Formats: sequence, structure tokens, C-alpha cells
Amino acid sequence: HHAQQYRTSPITRDFVDARAGYQAVEQAHKSGGVDGTPFSDTAMIFGLLKVMDPISVAREGEVEAIRTTASLPDRFKNYYNMLKTGQKLNPSQRMDILNTAKHRWQGYVETQVQHESEFKRTGMALGFPGEDVEDLIGNYRPRPGASGTGPIVKDLGDGANIRRKVR
Repeated sequence: HHAQQYRTSPITRDFVDARAGYQAVEQAHKSGGVDGTPFSDTAMIFGLLKVMDPISVAREGEVEAIRTTASLPDRFKNYYNMLKTGQKLNPSQRMDILNTAKHRWQGYVETQVQHESEFKRTGMALGFPGEDVEDLIGNYRPRPGASGTGPIVKDLGDGANIRRKVR
């Protein structure tokens, strides 16, 4: 029961959806090569949207969410509109999508690490083994003592973000 509460909590659900979006951005960036393809560029934008606003994508669908979400900055909506008219994204625009997804994803990882830790601590206090909380972070887990891992973006919940260097 405790493990199910963890798996179905809003924080964990958002993390899982955002992870799928981030993995889609990474895969599309890799498969599109340096210049990208219309398909890979579109997949990157849809993946970014899922990282930026996983709830809207699930509720509205990808195309409608691009049009209506306030979570996706206008430049990415413009990239999508370029693709719809047959234009290609340039390597700088593709890197913009990848880097934006990466920075936002790091905030999800940080939040999930804290959430997982709290669930394990609470569960153990209630007599559940710590292992009943599934490790959903996997290879994305920050290494202990790692320095210079880049900026972490922390979503403040009101559309604003703060950045700080992880030491």
C-alpha cells in the first residue's frame, strides 16, 4: 500500500511523464543527427512539451497543448509553427530544445530524489522496508559528491524558476 501511494503520488506521476518526455527529446536529438529531420524536430518539441507541462499533454493531447499551454515559452511554439510550414530547425534551435529540456528535467530529478527519500523514511517509520519504494530515478540519480554537474532548475510553481549550481 505504501509503495502504491508513492507510485501514484502527483510528484511521482509528473516525474514519470517528464522522464518519458526528456528521453524522447534525447532520442529524437540523437536520431536526427546534426541537422535533424522534420520528424525528429517535431518529436523533440513534443518531448519538451511533456517535460514542461506533463499534465496538459495528458489532458489535452500534444497538438492542442502546444497551442494552449502557458508553460511552453513562445520561441518553442514558434519552432513548432516553423516545422508545420515545412521549415527545418537549425542546430542552434535543436540544442536550445535539448538544453531547455535538460535543465527542466534536472529540477524533476531533484524533487523526485527528495520525494523518494521522504517516502522511504516515512515507510520505514511505519514498518515498511525501504526497498518497497521503487527506484524510478535510476541512472539519472545525482552521484554523491559530484561537483560541477551544471545548473539545477527549481520550479517555484508559479511559472518562475531559480537556478543554482550543484556542488
